[in-house]
Amino acid sequence: DGITSDNVVKTIEQKQDAEEKLSWIEEKLKDLYWFDAEVFKLYYRENFTLSEMARATKINKNTLYKAIKNVKEYLKNEK
Repeated sequence: DGITSDNVVKTIEQKQDAEEKLSWIEEKLKDLYWFDAEVFKLYYRENFTLSEMARATKINKNTLYKAIKNVKEYLKNEK
């Protein structure tokens, strides 16, 4: 399986789509409570699991889960 121009174009388009989604999310996060926005950034951008975040921050997993859930619901409604 070699690299083709079609594969390169698809990869570039995927990266552009991902960057557009991240920009949109960043813009929407500005409207949210700071705690929820920061928790979501760690979860989404840095790919932390709830357990990793809880260990690192000493914040209860349930509290982190609720913040992430609130942001996900908000973003779904904003689409």
